[in-house]
Amino acid sequence: MSHAKDKHYWAQLRATITAGNWDASFPGKAPNGSPLSWSELLRKFNKHCGGFADVAELVSQTQALSLLLAAKQKDQHPDRDEDRRPNDLALEDESILPEERTQEGSEGYAVLKGLNSNKSDPVVVALAYYAYALGRPSECLELLASVKDLGDVQARMAAYGTMRSDPLTIQVPVTGADSSYSRTGSLTSVATTLTETDVNDGRAWAATECVRSICLRGMSHEKLHPNEPQKALAAYQEALPLMDIIASERVSPRAPSHGTANYGDG
Repeated sequence: MSHAKDKHYWAQLRATITAGNWDASFPGKAPNGSPLSWSELLRKFNKHCGGFADVAELVSQTQALSLLLAAKQKDQHPDRDEDRRPNDLALEDESILPEERTQEGSEGYAVLKGLNSNKSDPVVVALAYYAYALGRPSECLELLASVKDLGDVQARMAAYGTMRSDPLTIQVPVTGADSSYSRTGSLTSVATTLTETDVNDGRAWAATECVRSICLRGMSHEKLHPNEPQKALAAYQEALPLMDIIASERVSPRAPSHGTANYGDG
């Protein structure tokens, strides 16, 4: 029972963040099909996936920043799609928080810095996301430079296994993916108990994080070196091979229920 719930909530969390519906009222489901709010999904994840509170906090802060950026775009560009000129690629202030939201952004950044696993790759790439949003492209580049093999999907998946708040509990089941999804061709060996579908969910999110990080690097170069576009272009080109992974591994905006058995409300 407990093991089944562990698998279920890992799968739900992965599918939910991959779907990217950050403002959804009920992004996930309990094993019995009951809808779960963001706060309830994270609570149940912490309850049944012991030792990974830092993962839940990372997801919470990623959602918070995504909502802040989405609100800014809606407020400043309510008719953006209609007003955008054909082939308009101007970066402008995209993904940068307005001044009135920087305090909230700074608070989220501080929370991530305060995590026990603040040196792990998932937290570092989230900190880079925050740094760029706070108007610090140099800091964003410094953070991303500390991540080895930034575009390695398998490495991004395995990195979640280091985000332990309790090192004595079992390791997070994150591998089992084909080694072809790694730029280096190597396959990191981590204990796994998930089904193939569950692993696919994690692979899709890892690919999304890779693309986001590579794009942030390119955007930072655009900000810092406006007269040297080749620097940004070289960064962006690294993301191209990952597009096929995202296209083939994308999940439905609604997280899968993974079975119909009723495990109760625990």
